[in-house]
Amino acid sequence: MQRGNRHDNIEKSLIAPLQKLDRYGLLSGRCNGAFVMAGNTFRSDDGVGPYIAQQLAPILDNHPALRLVDAHTNPENHIDELIAFSPALVVFIDAANFGGLPGEFILIEDEAAFAASSASTHTIPLGVIASLIKSECGCAVMYIGIQAENFSLGETLSESVKKAADLFVKAIRTRLSGTQHA
Repeated sequence: MQRGNRHDNIEKSLIAPLQKLDRYGLLSGRCNGAFVMAGNTFRSDDGVGPYIAQQLAPILDNHPALRLVDAHTNPENHIDELIAFSPALVVFIDAANFGGLPGEFILIEDEAAFAASSASTHTIPLGVIASLIKSECGCAVMYIGIQAENFSLGETLSESVKKAADLFVKAIRTRLSGTQHA
């Protein structure tokens, strides 16, 4: 029963981020946007961003209004690329440490608050990068964090975080195919 409740909590925590993406019209083609996946693939669950990027790459490949940036530990290296793309929305996705259940999602829309939840292994904090991009192109920014279970050295995601990442990818695929809007 505990396992079912955990999965239910993870699914429920994904509702707000998906609804926000739906409101912006990012996945329906009403606006252009970028997903910036951050994380360190050598720090276990911190690699969730690059894992999601790998899964989304073939899905987003045919969507000219969507840009996928697999930034790993250096999202600052992609600032100029993002500004040149001039997105209406930039979505940062990274491992988080906000005290939730492993695999649980959090949505933060205030770039100044990104640092409070991000489990950053980045040279420049995501909030600073988001503020710079927002000020340069007038876009909206948001952070979707996935609660990590393990940040130790290793290249394997924990079961909870991998399931959450796969759930996110499935939801994006479903929305892009136009088969469901929750």
